[in-house]
Amino acid sequence: MPRPAPMLATLVLLAACQTNPDPAQAGFFSGLGNIASGTYRQRADAQQAQLQALGRQNLAMRQSAVEEKAEQARLSDERARLQRRNASLRAELATMRRELDAARASGQADQARLRGLSAQLATLEQASAQLTESHAESDRLAQQITEAEARRARLRALMDQALAPQRPAAPPPGS
Repeated sequence: MPRPAPMLATLVLLAACQTNPDPAQAGFFSGLGNIASGTYRQRADAQQAQLQALGRQNLAMRQSAVEEKAEQARLSDERARLQRRNASLRAELATMRRELDAARASGQADQARLRGLSAQLATLEQASAQLTESHAESDRLAQQITEAEARRARLRALMDQALAPQRPAAPPPGS
C-alpha cells in the first residue's frame, strides 16, 4: 500500500506553486500547467495579434510616406514651373527696361510719359524680384505671378503706344 503522506505532501507542494505565464520564467511544473491550461497558446495568440496590428500600422505608415514623397515631388515640379514663368517675366521686363532706356536716351518720345512708364516698370521689376525670393505656397505664388504677368501686359501695351511714333514703320508687304 502506498504511503499517503508523501503523496499528499507532493500534491500540497504542487498546489502551493503558482504558475507563471512567461515561458522564460516558468519552471517545469508551471510550464506543464500552462500547457495544460492553454495559457501559452493564449499568450502566443495575443502576441501574434499584436504583431499583425503593428504590421498593418507599419504598412500604413509606409504608404503615407510614399504619398508624402509623391506630393513633395509634385510641389517641387510646380514650384520649378512657377520659377520658370517668373524668370520669363523678368526677362521680358529687362527687355522692356532696355527699350525704355533707349527711348529716353533718344529724346524722341514724351519724356514725362516715359518717366511714368519707367516707374511702373520699376514697381513690376521689384514685385518680380520678390516673387523669386518668395516662399509662398504654390497656389498663392501662381496667383501672384499671374497678376504680375497681367500688369506686364498692360504696361507693354502702354509702352507700345508711347513708343509707336519713334519706331520706324514696317515696310509694306511684298516690297
